[in-house]
Amino acid sequence: MDGDTYLFIDGEYLRQIHRQVMLDLFGVEGELDIFEATRGAGALRAFFYDSIDDTPRPGETEDACLERIAPLQDFTHQASQYSLLCSSPHAGRPRARQF
Repeated sequence: MDGDTYLFIDGEYLRQIHRQVMLDLFGVEGELDIFEATRGAGALRAFFYDSIDDTPRPGETEDACLERIAPLQDFTHQASQYSLLCSSPHAGRPRARQF
């Protein structure tokens, strides 16, 4: 246990920083690869935390809501190989899922 590295990832913060760096350097958003980020840290285990606002916003149709959250859900599925805590800001307590 001594010297083991554990990585705790805030999903939304990581996406925002990655998006901004990619836009600044390459002019495109690019695709975030969670595996590469954790491997580069040499982490024994990674814990990925994310919150997806999965309820329609005022004036938003159900289809528009699904279109808005689809990329976030795809990203979450990519991270599913890690200990994953997903929640909705409207759901109260987070739903923990272990993969």
